[in-house]
Amino acid sequence: MTAVLLDFDGTLVDLPTDYDEVRRRLAVLFAAQGVHLTFQPLLESLRRAEAALSSAGRSDGDVQNIMQRALDTITGLELEAVSRSALQEGVIDFLSAVRERGYRTAIVTNNSRTAVLKAFRRWNLPPPDTIVGREDVSEHKPNPAPAVLALQRLGVRAKEAILVGNNDRDLRMGRAAGIRTVLVSIRPGPGNVAKISDLLSII
Repeated sequence: MTAVLLDFDGTLVDLPTDYDEVRRRLAVLFAAQGVHLTFQPLLESLRRAEAALSSAGRSDGDVQNIMQRALDTITGLELEAVSRSALQEGVIDFLSAVRERGYRTAIVTNNSRTAVLKAFRRWNLPPPDTIVGREDVSEHKPNPAPAVLALQRLGVRAKEAILVGNNDRDLRMGRAAGIRTVLVSIRPGPGNVAKISDLLSII
């Protein structure tokens, strides 16, 4: 093993983004454009909203502008949440040990790169080698595309990596990409660990 791929929110950091407010603001933004969605699930709904704008004959420039406003809305609320974020148990020990052992690291997340970087600076965490955020891919978790891109950026093969997440989307993404995947979860399950530092004995 030469690389560790890590989910961000819920695995490393608890990021208390107000997603009800995100959805409310997006609903208002797109309703003004004649697109009415509840934005649940969020990123899939954004893709549907973009397709609806294009189908309505909006110019590419208009569609791009509206979608950027939508992404800026989400990112803005994520950035606000960083100041209220909390580290998950064992994260500092785990990231420090991973760095000392020479593993390459990637954050693979549906959050924005900007929010990840701000949280890493806030908590003075060892920076990853790369971050694959929602801006980097057109298909998001549980699609394998984010994990595959992370492997490509790190220059490693799936069998040389482990992916650490905290929910079913991470598990499905990792398995679809052919990466050994472990969940940090209090729920019992094959290979699950209660806190991320528990992984140090098996990697």
